[in-house]
Amino acid sequence: MWLTDPNTSTAVAAVDTGSDTVAIAGDLTAIIADNSFIEITGSTGNDGTYVVASTTFPSPNTDITVAGDITDATVDGNVTYNWTETTVNAAKSGIKFA
Repeated sequence: MWLTDPNTSTAVAAVDTGSDTVAIAGDLTAIIADNSFIEITGSTGNDGTYVVASTTFPSPNTDITVAGDITDATVDGNVTYNWTETTVNAAKSGIKFA
């Protein structure tokens, strides 16, 4: 099970399928850590839970590169971050690994 603060979800601002990156507004590089998890919801084709490979801040957005495939270039949906891990079965959770 995963727990998250409901205030840690923000709209997708950009998508790059070539680098498996989504962008969200603001500088969240100190908050979203490498090897943590994000969840994309409400998107056309990228809904799922992803492992964060890296984050950068090419102002005005935080780019989140994931270890997995971002396959749909449509800019929509929300990114939820700041997960607290309890117990997870990766095979049942749908987490996408590279």
